[in-house]
Amino acid sequence: MKKAIILFSLLICIWTANGLIIVEDLEREKYNIGDKVEISGYMIQASDYSGQLRTVIQCENFDENIKIQSLAIMKGERFDFNDIVPVLPSAEGKCRINFLFIVNGVLTDSGSSGDFVASKDLIGNFTIKNVLVQFGEEIGIEGDIMKLNKEPIDGTFVVS
Repeated sequence: MKKAIILFSLLICIWTANGLIIVEDLEREKYNIGDKVEISGYMIQASDYSGQLRTVIQCENFDENIKIQSLAIMKGERFDFNDIVPVLPSAEGKCRINFLFIVNGVLTDSGSSGDFVASKDLIGNFTIKNVLVQFGEEIGIEGDIMKLNKEPIDGTFVVS
């Protein structure tokens, strides 16, 4: 019990030193390159600040600023954010979305989404119409190609 009180007191002291950025859970754990990630959350500060709230996509092989927003926030005021973050072509592998609050060039607070996987992979189901064919004959292939969220893709593909 005494440890819990000390831990709670320590958390209150840390929060009062700066503030708090809470990021809601993501809808999915896997996204395709080109998808858009809807993300929301809020920020509360322990003092009056003017700074920048940066939205950054961070993956294994790179990180990139997606949005930089100037912001003045009063002590105890809640600032809600809702962003749509594109999964860029260079994003692949394990990723997350970070929110950084920077005041006078100094990182004051940060919050992050849970990890998600960004991938070029697609899901496909195919059937071959002709089981036996001779050299030079056409082969009939039918099927469906979907994104990782099972959303169908419309287009053509090349078999080589």
